[in-house]
Amino acid sequence: ALPDRTEYPGVTEKGLQITRIYEKRGADGVWREAHEFNVGDVVRVTLTCAKGDRELNYFVLEDYLPSCMEAINPAIPSQAAGLEWRPWSHWFDHREFLAHRVRGFCTRWGGRDLLNMSYYARVKRAGTSTAPPAEAQLMYEPQTYGLSPNATIISK
Repeated sequence: ALPDRTEYPGVTEKGLQITRIYEKRGADGVWREAHEFNVGDVVRVTLTCAKGDRELNYFVLEDYLPSCMEAINPAIPSQAAGLEWRPWSHWFDHREFLAHRVRGFCTRWGGRDLLNMSYYARVKRAGTSTAPPAEAQLMYEPQTYGLSPNATIISK
């Protein structure tokens, strides 16, 4: 059965601003933004969070994947074979790669006002899916958060 709700709130900025881009590699080897994929495609997902000039503590950046995709864990060679390593901002202390979401944790985020998180996912199923908003928040200050726009992903 389909869920009752498939639309999510748009961009929300309560102290943090977050954007998300889905890309696929073209025949020429260049990654380009896309929202339509084929089963088996590898997708590069990039999140960028802006915080302003304030130092933040205990920050979490979490991205739930659309139901047609699964995250690729770079620590498992059979999943990440042939993919170049995707660097994350050096502020991240811990990373989690689960099938349906990817999380990054920062104990302290100072200095630069932008934080990048980039990872790969593989398209596993055909259909139209909704990617819920990616979320950035402070663990001990839940009133400081941001949501990216949701996205509709089509896979064939």
